[in-house]
Amino acid sequence: QFSPDGTTVLTYNEDQNLRTFILPSDLLENEESTAPHHLVASSDFSCPSNLQSTAIYPGYQLSDASTTLILTANNAIPITLRNTLLLSHVHASYPFVDANTEAHLSARSLLFSASGGHFVAGGEDRFALFDVSRSGEGPILWRPLRRSKGARKAGFGLGAAECAGTVSAISLEPSAAVDAGDGGLLAVGTLSRQVGLFAHGGGGDCAAGFSIALDGDEQAQHKGAGVSSITWSPCGQYLLIAERQSHVIQVYDVRNSGRRLALLTGRNACSMQRMGMDVVRTATSYEAWAGGKDGVVRMWSRPGSKEGLVDPDASFHAH
Repeated sequence: QFSPDGTTVLTYNEDQNLRTFILPSDLLENEESTAPHHLVASSDFSCPSNLQSTAIYPGYQLSDASTTLILTANNAIPITLRNTLLLSHVHASYPFVDANTEAHLSARSLLFSASGGHFVAGGEDRFALFDVSRSGEGPILWRPLRRSKGARKAGFGLGAAECAGTVSAISLEPSAAVDAGDGGLLAVGTLSRQVGLFAHGGGGDCAAGFSIALDGDEQAQHKGAGVSSITWSPCGQYLLIAERQSHVIQVYDVRNSGRRLALLTGRNACSMQRMGMDVVRTATSYEAWAGGKDGVVRMWSRPGSKEGLVDPDASFHAH
């Protein structure tokens, strides 16, 4: 995963080690050379248990060590705030604990707010909002996805989404598409193949909840086993959703028709592993990029401008 300033790459491998790689400043200067740069990790950390999710601080600047931060969520321990330049050092920790059972919850997804002052953690049938400045404290807000008698008695339940399941992916509406004073819509995707949209950056009521399960022949052909990645277009009109065990990326028009417009095909990602997907702003629009099991990275230009099945516009072998 790239840092927001493009200077650093964070990796997590099957050896359960989190590593920081700082890219050389002359990386793109010698375009004639075909020899790849050899990168050496500047910091590494052996995780105590399986790493479930990470989130890099949005104000990350390599020149300012106070901003080079990353949230990490492991099984059975609090969420931790670490410095990518010295991953073994913990700046702060945040218990994500079920108040009824006192058991540590697994944060399957993490996301900083646009300002970096708060973060969202997604768990089973719920997500929670934390204040970054309150180290050692739990969430300032719990948001259940499923209504229950117990939740209603506890003062929750109002505005609960019409969806359920483990929150496996979270994405905040781009700031450019948000009115002043409004935190924007928080899109929440679950392993139960459902999506919820919450107002005020997750602090408000549920604006919509819907299933992304395909119908009939589409389901048989393209499959899908739960949301693995969810992201907004830069304009905030479209929502792009990728699933485990699926070769397609679904494109929804959230602002206008509220329906699925297109399936970006050919991803070659029919796997239970989380395969990467991201969007990149261009001079005139944006592009969607995604990796596949075959080592190929594919690009779709202007997702949402075409309906139906949409093939990639470009691709290259990454390895």
